[in-house]
Amino acid sequence: MKYFILTLTLLGCLVLAQADFLLLDHHQKGVNTIAFSPDGQTLITGSDDSTARVWNAVTGEIEMKLSGHTGWVLSAAINGKGLVATSDSEGRAALWDIGNRKLLRVWKAHNAWIRAVAFSDDGEKLVTASDDTTAKIWDVSSGKLLRTLEGHTNWLTGVILVKNQVVTASRDGTVRFWNAISGTLTRTLELNQWIYSLALSPDGFRFATAAQNGVRIWNRISGRELVQVGKDQITWAVAFSPDGNDLAVGNDDGSIDIWNAKGTDKKRSLIAHTSYIKALTYSPDSTKLASASRDGMARIWNLGTK
Repeated sequence: MKYFILTLTLLGCLVLAQADFLLLDHHQKGVNTIAFSPDGQTLITGSDDSTARVWNAVTGEIEMKLSGHTGWVLSAAINGKGLVATSDSEGRAALWDIGNRKLLRVWKAHNAWIRAVAFSDDGEKLVTASDDTTAKIWDVSSGKLLRTLEGHTNWLTGVILVKNQVVTASRDGTVRFWNAISGTLTRTLELNQWIYSLALSPDGFRFATAAQNGVRIWNRISGRELVQVGKDQITWAVAFSPDGNDLAVGNDDGSIDIWNAKGTDKKRSLIAHTSYIKALTYSPDSTKLASASRDGMARIWNLGTK
């Protein structure tokens, strides 16, 4: 763990606000995913080194190494019960009880890479989204497959499970909306570009897409596009702050831009990584932002009090 303060000046003018961060540098290869626990004390990362790691989000120290995958760990999520779900490039998903330091189960969930996983709000269901063009809904307690969502024609790259709705994103250029109970496809949005990730606003009414031509914010209920955020550029990661005030955008050049939640005003920029930002997540109190990059590093940024 390392602690830094970063300030950049250009011709005497401050172009980046002072930012301090914890550097999490124990992965040996690119970091693909990062997730805060609901209490903000724990952080989960997953990497091409076939491991996921549990970090103390306050000190930056490693608390647990999750070794159960043989492929790249592509996605991770943690629920309010202390259960962590991870997925890999061999189509396997794993469920961990990090409080008791136990691997509960590993199973072959798909026949291809699983790029995204998400828990339901109550932590009782898990959705996996795969390169096999399907998403699957699982019962967490029993491990039973509840629904298979079929309709995409290319890799699935992002998934959200909110109330009784699943939202999936794909490299087929569409975002699709599904009834989580029946598995019925209810709406399709045509973006006509590869989509890399999704983020849901804390009020549940908006979502953001990170894609080949940047970030866009949408109304989740109507499917209407609200705004394009920033430049028309490749963007891999996006995250809303839980307090509803900010939107973090991870760029292809390794920088992070922080906007207001409407996507209309850029507040600050951070020089973050030496390769593109693969994932972003805010702490529950919105005072910290964690970033994961293909440069093999993760960082926890202190954004100050809210």
